[in-house]
Amino acid sequence: MRKLHFLILSLILSIGLFFRTYQIIERFEFAHDADLYSWIVKDIVVNHHFRLIGQLTSAPGIFIGPLFYYLLVPFFILAKMDPVGVLIPSIILGIFTMFSYYYVFSRLFNQEIGLIGAFLYAVLLATIGSDRWVVPTVTSSIWSIWYFFIIVKFSQRDFSVLPFLGILIGLIWHIHIALVPILITIPIVLIRTRKIPGLKQIIGFLLITLLASSPFIIFEARHNFSQTRSMFNNFTANFGMDKNISEIKELVLGSQNNNAKLNLDPASKFSLEVEPQTPKIGDTVNLKITTKNPKYSTLVIITDCGNPKQFEIGSITAVFKWSTVTCSEGNHKIIAIARTSTDPPLKIIFDKFINVLGKENTNINNLFIFPLHLPGTIQYIVTIVILLSPLFAWRMKSLTTDQFLICYAWILAVFLFFSFSSIIVSEYYLASISVIFISSITVILHKIYQIKPLGQYFIPFLLFLLLTKNFLYYISLENYDKGYLEKKALVEYIAKDMQENDYPCIGISYITALGENTGFRYLFYINKIHLIHPSLDVPVYNIFIPEEFSQDKTKQKFGHIAVTTPTNAPPKEIIQKSCQTPNTNLTDSMLGYTD
Repeated sequence: MRKLHFLILSLILSIGLFFRTYQIIERFEFAHDADLYSWIVKDIVVNHHFRLIGQLTSAPGIFIGPLFYYLLVPFFILAKMDPVGVLIPSIILGIFTMFSYYYVFSRLFNQEIGLIGAFLYAVLLATIGSDRWVVPTVTSSIWSIWYFFIIVKFSQRDFSVLPFLGILIGLIWHIHIALVPILITIPIVLIRTRKIPGLKQIIGFLLITLLASSPFIIFEARHNFSQTRSMFNNFTANFGMDKNISEIKELVLGSQNNNAKLNLDPASKFSLEVEPQTPKIGDTVNLKITTKNPKYSTLVIITDCGNPKQFEIGSITAVFKWSTVTCSEGNHKIIAIARTSTDPPLKIIFDKFINVLGKENTNINNLFIFPLHLPGTIQYIVTIVILLSPLFAWRMKSLTTDQFLICYAWILAVFLFFSFSSIIVSEYYLASISVIFISSITVILHKIYQIKPLGQYFIPFLLFLLLTKNFLYYISLENYDKGYLEKKALVEYIAKDMQENDYPCIGISYITALGENTGFRYLFYINKIHLIHPSLDVPVYNIFIPEEFSQDKTKQKFGHIAVTTPTNAPPKEIIQKSCQTPNTNLTDSMLGYTD
């Protein structure tokens, strides 16, 4: 029996490994996040910078901790600083997470439930995607399953896991602040059990928590607790009366702009920055607007040309990507506005709660239904059923009352946290809830499996159908080739063409769909390409995404990316003079990066 059990577990891990490695390099996306973590690893390895922070998050003033980036360092070095090395830790973490589901469910329930839970995590498309997505939040699933284990152990009055809780709390900053609200389950469980750990256990827990949180504590002490204050500001930024502050500025296309002149009146406490400072027609321009007054929680930019002509976001800082393809050269007006909400606070909270619920509806669809497309009404019914799955499991006596309460305290804590916060919610912020649904569905499936003889045929058949559906989808999925391999080949082509034409430096002009002009910067760095801002005094290569944006028959295509080489390069003397400019690839700012 043990041998059969081991063989089934090995088969499950092998299936999960297949899904996490199939065409892993061919489907390796390399965009802004990849540029960002590569740049931070470069800072650690090349600049020997001992970092206390990683990237800036979408929550204003809050950073990711540095652990993820230090984890990548040995794999970058192993791959000779090629970012493809990051795929190794993503595979290892994926395998470990699958095994963690098996171990946790086996310990909390039984080994059959452990096998079902590990199988679900191994084959569900959403969990496969999250394991293959190389970002700091890739460890959210591991954190969530082990926190679930610890909090259920607490409900059983087992405090031997307290040191591990200290480690998990310390790791939150290194993963994502979206994990913070789940900690509310700790006092809820302690109140339910009417028991607290011993003094020695508490002291040990506090020491481990302090040690695990030391990078965060040191950074906060050095920077006047800036992140802590930003976190509190995020819960006050939504609420205010109907007030607007606005200013009109002029942006010049075709010549350099001075960001100092674009800064708005200090009295209004908000500013506007433009990148690049010398935008050309066809460029995607980053318009960064920031307000230092959290009550002005909605930021708006209105332009007189381009696409789109109006941007709006509920945040105290934002970067808008503005395509200037349809603009003309010369002066263009930009109206920057910061305003408070006109709605009463309760309506704001309710609207945000509905928005969070909508995001979770998408997550549930991606987790259990995708790639099937159900009618909207049926999809919502499925979402309601999944949301009620802990209740069903409790009624079937597959979850204890304490486990049932933990499930809904977890879900409600996440929903309310983002309902009261000014943070703009993305679906992956709610990813920790998936462990609740997977555990509930797992114990329900096991309960049905115990119904003899029907259940013992039906559940394996159902799981086989799930595997078949996802396997057929995955191997038949057509990849839109604009990732790592295509960008690497394109940059190497440019480097070779530069060498053949003896260009000491070049300019790069991106003609791309909105947000697609990313993922090249680190590749230019490792190919030792000296970049300066495009002008008539330097050879300029044009990069097109998708490649259909270029009608030039001489373009070189790399998947769905194309590049055209300089047609009228300036004289060598002018190029040499222009190339005395420092490498802007090293000096320009990068969204989310801080030294």
